[in-house]
Amino acid sequence: MNAQQQSSQDEPIIRFEHVSKIYNVKGQEVRALDDVSLEIRRGAIYGIIGFSGAGKSTLMRMVNALETPTSGKVYVAGEDVEALRRRGLRSLRKNIGMIFQQFNLLESKTVFDNVAIPLVLNHEKKDAIKKRVDELLEFVGLSDRARSYPAQLSGGQKQRVGIARALATKPEILLCDEATSALDPDTTEQILKLLGRVSWELGVTILFVTHMINVITKLCDGVAVMEHGRIVEQGSVLDVFSDPRAEITRRFVSTVIPDRIPDSIVEKLKKEPHPGTLIRFRLRAKAATDNMIWQIDTGFKVKTNVMFASVTELQHVVLSVIILKIEGDPEEIKRVTAYLDAHEVEWDEVKI
Repeated sequence: MNAQQQSSQDEPIIRFEHVSKIYNVKGQEVRALDDVSLEIRRGAIYGIIGFSGAGKSTLMRMVNALETPTSGKVYVAGEDVEALRRRGLRSLRKNIGMIFQQFNLLESKTVFDNVAIPLVLNHEKKDAIKKRVDELLEFVGLSDRARSYPAQLSGGQKQRVGIARALATKPEILLCDEATSALDPDTTEQILKLLGRVSWELGVTILFVTHMINVITKLCDGVAVMEHGRIVEQGSVLDVFSDPRAEITRRFVSTVIPDRIPDSIVEKLKKEPHPGTLIRFRLRAKAATDNMIWQIDTGFKVKTNVMFASVTELQHVVLSVIILKIEGDPEEIKRVTAYLDAHEVEWDEVKI
């Protein structure tokens, strides 16, 4: 690979530079996006999470120019999307597949014909269409439903058809807009595994917009958290969710990684004359093997009691959250927290 090819591979396939989007609604300005900058590397599975109205779908629709920025730039595969003329924009959209929450299948067409739609619009030959559709239906596990109609399919099967259709033109990028929100948990799990195969086996970059944190933790390797049109946190899923900084991120994370003392125990602690110091720390798998609590109990003149503990697997890494009640001289407790700092343990004091 020469230097130019290596540079192309290293360049992010999607890049947002200071993107803002302002709508005029009944004479009032509504800022849907506010100075958003984000890079998504080629081959990544990247999630954008936020509550309704956060701006995440607006941001995603910038990628295939269904929305255009009021200010800022969007680059896809090195191209300035807004600068593309009609032919260039058509070529760009062929390189981007999209799947939706409500599937958007044509009820009057068979599964085969729904998947074939992008190929027919591209004026492909019939033999080539049949070959490609057959390949895709086998890939998504629906070879036996080619002649079925959408009304005869389950929700999960419909979304598999949607995925096959989105892949028909062999796109480099797949946009997923709340693609599992209409599905039950078991079916969601199956669709996420299929999307994982799309990335790993076909090398497709996936941008997944959702309000469901379990989807992000199971599928994505990178994440951006959005609120009121801004990105408040971004990075690897492990880094962002193991140590959330923004309040909205902590709200999302608390639904899958519990980190709070139960209310009944809090009430008992409040009644104690000397409740001690409560320290919450997070240990990843490697640190957890060091038996941190034993080290504290034997190495310092303090008494400890575990008030809360949870263990979660996040991106194949075990994350332990422990809230420890520490009783002892204040100076000795300071030595404990200094010990945690020295061992680069993430911790904070819990107030009740």
